Amino acid sequence: MDLLQRLVRRRLRPLAGRRPGRQIPAHLRRTATEARHARAGNRLRLGRFRRACGSPRHGITLSKAQLDFAQARLAQEPLARLEWLDYRDLRGQYDAIVSIEMFEAVGERYWGRYFDTLRRCLKPGGPALVQSITIEEARFAQYRAEADFIQTYIFPGGMLPSRERFQRSAEQRGLACRSRLDFGPDYAETLRRWRSGFETRLPEVRAQGFDEAFIRLWRLYLCYCEAGFDEGRIGVSQFLLQRS
Repeated sequence: MDLLQRLVRRRLRPLAGRRPGRQIPAHLRRTATEARHARAGNRLRLGRFRRACGSPRHGITLSKAQLDFAQARLAQEPLARLEWLDYRDLRGQYDAIVSIEMFEAVGERYWGRYFDTLRRCLKPGGPALVQSITIEEARFAQYRAEADFIQTYIFPGGMLPSRERFQRSAEQRGLACRSRLDFGPDYAETLRRWRSGFETRLPEVRAQGFDEAFIRLWRLYLCYCEAGFDEGRIGVSQFLLQRS
């Protein structure tokens, strides 16, 4: 396994935050308890989620590399069905849906379609647990008007919601927000640990052909996000939605 694969694997692991276990809190455990049968998971963040909630029955992703990694990791999990599939093409209904940090990549113009898909694929009264990076509502208008560093160099086309806009958009599409957990400070600590790990393995990074420009860009990205979470300008939340 080369360094890039290890970094990807690390990205798929749970947060190494100040409060261990907060990435899979009671929200997600309750979602699993309420829906013990057919479950769908968007993006294959299946490590600790699988241990906390049992094997997801159906996981989807648009990343071939992520799919290959998850299939290898879950080769001994007979109940886990993994698929390379656009979420908009998902068919059938599920007792529960878990979507972990894919909402930011959907794009604001498609928020309605995203929530419509969640509602269509949930059985009546079914829960959906959506985890998303967020931005302060007071900063949203300026953020929307001009691409920032992350949108320009790291995640082109991405759009963070504010917590208020996320909940309002979900409710407009028939998904009530039953509860919400905010844990941005945990992500700041996670970024510090990622940066420390990256800095200690720079010889391996360079050995794979990554130049100094890439190293500076990646260092800025990690520091930029760490500061944003520390200051509360960006955050991360888990929204427990329910089909109404």
